[in-house]
Amino acid sequence: MLDEVRKHSEVLTAPEPMVIFREMGESALLFDLYFWVDQSKSNLLKVRSDLNFSLWYRLKEEGIEIPYPRLDVRIR
Repeated sequence: MLDEVRKHSEVLTAPEPMVIFREMGESALLFDLYFWVDQSKSNLLKVRSDLNFSLWYRLKEEGIEIPYPRLDVRIR
């Protein structure tokens, strides 16, 4: 995650970006990703979207699959 964040030209290098492993969910590992941008020069929503896309593609590239919860409904 940090590799992708550090590649983005609008993410500031200080303070350093960081990842916090928040918790283990029922079917997920939950992380918080912190990074900073100069909002007078950057659009935070655009940077966040860029990073979400780059992280998604990086996970696929690394062969990491994101499981989706499954729900079976049985009608009697």
